[in-house]
Amino acid sequence: MAKRTRRCVDCKTDISNRGNKSTRCKPCQAALRDQRERLDPSRARCIDDDGTCSPSRLKRGRCSRHYYTARRDNGWQIPQQPRACAACGVVFTPVRSDAVCCSSECNWRKQDARRRAVLPARSCTTCRAWYAPRRSDQKYCGTDCIPNPRVRAHRKWAQANPGKFSNACNRRRVRLEANPFSVGVSDRDWRRLVNRYGGRCAYCGDKPDRVAMDHVVPLARGGRHAIGNVLPACLECNSAKRDLLLADFRRREVVNAPRRRAAKKRLAERFGGERGVAGRHRFEQLALGIRCEPVRRASPQVGVTAGHGAGS
Repeated sequence: MAKRTRRCVDCKTDISNRGNKSTRCKPCQAALRDQRERLDPSRARCIDDDGTCSPSRLKRGRCSRHYYTARRDNGWQIPQQPRACAACGVVFTPVRSDAVCCSSECNWRKQDARRRAVLPARSCTTCRAWYAPRRSDQKYCGTDCIPNPRVRAHRKWAQANPGKFSNACNRRRVRLEANPFSVGVSDRDWRRLVNRYGGRCAYCGDKPDRVAMDHVVPLARGGRHAIGNVLPACLECNSAKRDLLLADFRRREVVNAPRRRAAKKRLAERFGGERGVAGRHRFEQLALGIRCEPVRRASPQVGVTAGHGAGS
């Protein structure tokens, strides 16, 4: 039995090669989309709109056709359009296309107003009590409600010792920027590395809500800040590794495994829910090819192969 031919509802051309749900050919579908966008009052309009401009994909207030025409007529340079300042409301002509304030003072005033903005009340993730958050990403009403004991202890130490915490942050910043071999980690490479591990921790295999960037060779020991020296890790493993090398961290993990499992069980019974521990050591071993040795066996220190990560 021959297949029935499907035709476009507008121009009646054959569209059997398109998907089964398609009712129009590509030119008719594009024309219908442009017509809908042109009739939509919420869409931005081209400054030189003559009735044939598409409101989508505007550049500096113009469609692609009028934009290149204006560039050609103005010596290939188009000045920015005047706009109102987001802080004081004064109309100004910006130098950059992403400028929203007329001066640095207005920009600081806008940032201060954003910091002082009162966020709506929300419920604490742990105790379910209502509180007024200070940040948009805040989950807990206080330090005591943080379920991770290491993070909770670190927060309390930072609050009790603000000077030491500031000095530690400054020393880390210096180590991060003063290393001549640190080339930085771009957002694109970091996302690719996290997706490669499926959003899981490279050390324990858990899938946390927030993934931290951990340096395999710590910065305090001369490690560089590059994509070949970082791995995604949960906050627990990141804080437990500290400035240890990978072999030392593995030996400590083997020794503390029973105590850690008991602590996780107590936390699960207290706060509800249980984090899976299946696949421990598997993800990181596959990436680095490193096998953990028990502490009771004397073995030479395992070195870290250079060049691993998303760049290998």
